[in-house]
Amino acid sequence: MKTHPQFILPLVLAAFIASVPKLAFYDALSSDSIRDAYMLGNRNDFKTTEFLSKYRREFHKPESSAHVEWTRIETPFEQVVRLGQ
Repeated sequence: MKTHPQFILPLVLAAFIASVPKLAFYDALSSDSIRDAYMLGNRNDFKTTEFLSKYRREFHKPESSAHVEWTRIETPFEQVVRLGQ
């Protein structure tokens, strides 16, 4: 079977473009970041509450369609802060 060079480059580019968004979700925390997150959660004061409030959003009830009351995004840093509480 003969391969055509004009098909190889688009396939390689498509594979690369498809894999790039996955890299954005992997971010290993350094030991300093883990310590900072744990200490922030351990404080359990207004700074902890202020930090965690950024991760939760409340929505107004729509007049039609599906009702979403709130949503929360979890990141590794936020999870360590919660473990420190």
